[in-house]
Amino acid sequence: WNLPSFQCRSYGVNFTYAESAYGFTMNKDAEFMGNKISLLYDPGKFPTILNFSLEDQSLDDLEFVNSGLPQDGSLIEHLLAFQQEIDQVIPDKLNDGIVIIDMEQWGATW
Repeated sequence: WNLPSFQCRSYGVNFTYAESAYGFTMNKDAEFMGNKISLLYDPGKFPTILNFSLEDQSLDDLEFVNSGLPQDGSLIEHLLAFQQEIDQVIPDKLNDGIVIIDMEQWGATW
């Protein structure tokens, strides 16, 4: 259930039935990040290149983040930053929920 349904409360919409009726997994109080589902968006220091365009293939506007290419990045720095983010998002070491890693910037460029 990757939906910030807690925002719907202000409109009187309640999704608590969805867990039992449809088998959805939901966090306590329908929080977006919580005890059953947590999402990490581009966690750690994974190298990436921003501002790439097939229409404009000039290299002038490229932004190399964390060295740009995985071969040039630091695996140690990435893993340390990744662990810090996990500790921040999931402070309960006994949490038995799932973690979804969402690497939105790593999509196709065609």
